[in-house]
Amino acid sequence: MVAGTWHSLPVYFLPWYTLTTPDRNGLAQDLSGTGTAVFIALTFAVTLKLCVRTHAWSWITHLVYWLSVALLLPFVYVISILWPRTDISGVADMTGVGSSLFSRWVD
Repeated sequence: MVAGTWHSLPVYFLPWYTLTTPDRNGLAQDLSGTGTAVFIALTFAVTLKLCVRTHAWSWITHLVYWLSVALLLPFVYVISILWPRTDISGVADMTGVGSSLFSRWVD
């Protein structure tokens, strides 16, 4: 329980602090972008924890672990592009979140 709490602190607070700090144009990421960044960090942390705890590696475990990490970022980017074309109500607006997150990494 303590280890889970300890691992959750950087997964939540590092993206939150990084993305809520304004950039050189004075803009900060909104709640959708920060939440998406926290979700990406959580997915990386869980996959890394699974990799550390896996005792018997096979081609299936390699495929599942590395494919889930490799497809996560393109999935977020494609969802943020396709979001304005869908009619989903009751969830956060993801329009432009992927391009905003990924362009911020190269600033």
